[in-house]
Amino acid sequence: MTISIRRATSADAERVADIARRNFTETFGHLYPPEDLAQFLRTSYIAETQREALVKELDALKASLDRERAVTQALDAENKEIEAALITEEQDLTTRRATLPADEFAALATAFDVKVERIRAEQDAKFRNLSQGREEDRKAFLRAIVPVLGDLMGEKRAVVILENPR
Repeated sequence: MTISIRRATSADAERVADIARRNFTETFGHLYPPEDLAQFLRTSYIAETQREALVKELDALKASLDRERAVTQALDAENKEIEAALITEEQDLTTRRATLPADEFAALATAFDVKVERIRAEQDAKFRNLSQGREEDRKAFLRAIVPVLGDLMGEKRAVVILENPR
Protein backbone atom coordinates (compact mmCIF):
# COMPACT_ATOMS: atom_id res chain seq x y z
CA MET A 1 0.00 0.00 0.00
CA THR A 2 1.34 3.42 -0.94
CA ILE A 3 0.43 6.49 1.05
CA SER A 4 0.97 9.93 -0.38
CA ILE A 5 0.63 13.26 1.35
CA ARG A 6 -0.66 16.23 -0.58
CA ARG A 7 -2.31 19.58 -0.01
CA ALA A 8 -6.05 19.33 0.61
CA THR A 9 -8.28 20.50 -2.21
CA SER A 10 -11.73 22.05 -2.11
CA ALA A 11 -13.11 18.63 -3.04
CA ASP A 12 -11.32 17.12 -0.03
CA ALA A 13 -12.80 19.80 2.20
CA GLU A 14 -16.27 19.09 0.85
CA ARG A 15 -15.84 15.33 1.48
CA VAL A 16 -14.82 16.01 5.09
CA ALA A 17 -17.80 18.34 5.47
CA ASP A 18 -20.13 15.67 4.05
CA ILE A 19 -18.87 13.14 6.60
CA ALA A 20 -19.31 15.65 9.43
CA ARG A 21 -22.81 16.58 8.23
CA ARG A 22 -23.89 12.93 7.97
CA ASN A 23 -22.53 12.12 11.43
CA PHE A 24 -24.24 15.15 12.96
CA THR A 25 -27.52 14.38 11.19
CA GLU A 26 -27.47 10.73 12.26
CA THR A 27 -26.66 11.63 15.85
CA PHE A 28 -28.63 14.85 16.47
CA GLY A 29 -30.80 15.40 13.39
CA HIS A 30 -33.98 14.23 15.10
CA LEU A 31 -33.64 17.12 17.59
CA TYR A 32 -33.97 19.89 14.97
CA PRO A 33 -36.75 21.00 12.63
CA PRO A 34 -35.66 20.13 9.05
CA GLU A 35 -35.21 23.77 7.95
CA ASP A 36 -33.08 24.61 11.03
CA LEU A 37 -31.00 21.50 10.52
CA ALA A 38 -30.44 22.38 6.85
CA GLN A 39 -29.40 25.95 7.74
CA PHE A 40 -27.04 24.73 10.48
CA LEU A 41 -25.40 22.19 8.19
CA ARG A 42 -24.92 24.78 5.42
CA THR A 43 -23.07 27.17 7.72
CA SER A 44 -21.13 24.79 9.94
CA TYR A 45 -18.28 22.31 9.86
CA ILE A 46 -15.98 24.02 7.40
CA ALA A 47 -14.45 27.43 7.59
CA GLU A 48 -12.15 28.21 4.71
CA THR A 49 -9.25 30.30 5.86
CA GLN A 50 -8.80 33.56 4.08
CA ARG A 51 -5.14 33.99 3.25
CA GLU A 52 -5.16 37.72 3.95
CA ALA A 53 -6.06 37.18 7.60
CA LEU A 54 -3.12 34.83 8.17
CA VAL A 55 -0.42 36.16 5.84
CA LYS A 56 1.36 38.25 8.48
CA GLU A 57 1.71 35.38 10.94
CA LEU A 58 2.69 32.88 8.26
CA ASP A 59 5.26 35.26 6.77
CA ALA A 60 6.76 35.78 10.22
CA LEU A 61 6.98 32.02 10.72
CA LYS A 62 8.61 31.55 7.31
CA ALA A 63 11.15 34.29 8.06
CA SER A 64 11.91 32.64 11.39
CA LEU A 65 12.42 29.26 9.72
CA ASP A 66 14.66 30.85 7.07
CA ARG A 67 16.78 32.54 9.77
CA GLU A 68 17.01 29.29 11.70
CA ARG A 69 18.08 27.39 8.58
CA ALA A 70 20.78 29.98 7.80
CA VAL A 71 22.11 29.94 11.36
CA THR A 72 22.10 26.13 11.42
CA GLN A 73 24.05 26.00 8.16
CA ALA A 74 26.54 28.57 9.46
CA LEU A 75 27.01 26.60 12.69
CA ASP A 76 27.49 23.37 10.74
CA ALA A 77 30.13 25.04 8.55
CA GLU A 78 31.83 26.51 11.62
CA ASN A 79 31.86 23.08 13.29
CA LYS A 80 33.49 21.52 10.22
CA GLU A 81 36.20 24.19 10.21
CA ILE A 82 36.82 23.74 13.93
CA GLU A 83 36.91 19.97 13.54
CA ALA A 84 39.46 20.19 10.72
CA ALA A 85 41.66 22.56 12.75
CA LEU A 86 41.48 20.33 15.83
CA ILE A 87 42.32 17.22 13.81
CA THR A 88 45.36 18.99 12.38
CA GLU A 89 46.41 20.16 15.84
CA GLU A 90 45.93 16.67 17.30
CA GLN A 91 47.97 15.08 14.50
CA ASP A 92 50.74 17.63 15.08
CA LEU A 93 50.68 16.87 18.79
CA THR A 94 50.82 13.13 18.07
CA THR A 95 53.79 13.64 15.75
CA ARG A 96 55.62 15.75 18.34
CA ARG A 97 55.04 13.16 21.06
CA ALA A 98 58.08 11.13 19.98
CA THR A 99 60.42 14.12 20.36
CA LEU A 100 59.04 15.73 23.54
CA PRO A 101 59.79 14.88 27.15
CA ALA A 102 56.85 13.05 28.75
CA ASP A 103 55.96 15.88 31.17
CA GLU A 104 56.02 18.51 28.39
CA PHE A 105 53.85 16.32 26.14
CA ALA A 106 51.43 15.65 29.02
CA ALA A 107 51.06 19.41 29.59
CA LEU A 108 50.41 20.03 25.87
CA ALA A 109 47.94 17.12 25.70
CA THR A 110 46.09 18.41 28.77
CA ALA A 111 45.94 21.93 27.30
CA PHE A 112 44.60 20.47 24.04
CA ASP A 113 41.92 18.49 25.91
CA VAL A 114 40.87 21.61 27.83
CA LYS A 115 40.68 23.54 24.55
CA VAL A 116 38.54 20.82 22.92
CA GLU A 117 36.15 20.73 25.90
CA ARG A 118 35.85 24.54 25.89
CA ILE A 119 35.10 24.61 22.17
CA ARG A 120 32.58 21.78 22.52
CA ALA A 121 30.80 23.66 25.33
CA GLU A 122 30.75 26.88 23.28
CA GLN A 123 29.30 25.11 20.22
CA ASP A 124 26.75 23.23 22.31
CA ALA A 125 25.65 26.56 23.82
CA LYS A 126 25.16 28.00 20.32
CA PHE A 127 22.93 25.07 19.33
CA ARG A 128 20.99 25.34 22.62
CA ASN A 129 20.40 29.04 21.96
CA LEU A 130 19.20 28.19 18.46
CA SER A 131 16.81 25.60 19.87
CA GLN A 132 15.50 28.05 22.47
CA GLY A 133 14.97 30.66 19.75
CA ARG A 134 13.07 28.12 17.67
CA GLU A 135 10.81 27.30 20.62
CA GLU A 136 10.22 31.01 21.36
CA ASP A 137 9.33 31.65 17.70
CA ARG A 138 6.94 28.68 17.72
CA LYS A 139 5.22 29.95 20.87
CA ALA A 140 4.96 33.47 19.43
CA PHE A 141 3.42 32.08 16.23
CA LEU A 142 0.88 30.06 18.21
CA ARG A 143 0.06 33.07 20.42
CA ALA A 144 -0.63 35.09 17.26
CA ILE A 145 -2.48 32.47 15.22
CA VAL A 146 -4.62 30.63 17.79
CA PRO A 147 -6.87 33.62 18.57
CA VAL A 148 -7.36 34.29 14.85
CA LEU A 149 -8.33 30.68 14.20
CA GLY A 150 -10.44 30.54 17.36
CA ASP A 151 -12.38 33.62 16.29
CA LEU A 152 -12.86 32.14 12.85
CA MET A 153 -14.11 28.85 14.25
CA GLY A 154 -16.46 30.61 16.67
CA GLU A 155 -17.80 32.88 13.96
CA LYS A 156 -18.43 29.96 11.60
CA ARG A 157 -19.37 27.48 14.36
CA ALA A 158 -16.78 25.27 12.71
CA VAL A 159 -15.50 21.94 13.91
CA VAL A 160 -12.61 21.83 11.43
CA ILE A 161 -10.66 24.45 9.50
CA LEU A 162 -9.28 23.59 6.07
CA GLU A 163 -7.35 25.96 3.86
CA ASN A 164 -9.05 26.87 0.61
CA PRO A 165 -6.29 26.33 -1.98
CA ARG A 166 -7.65 28.92 -4.44
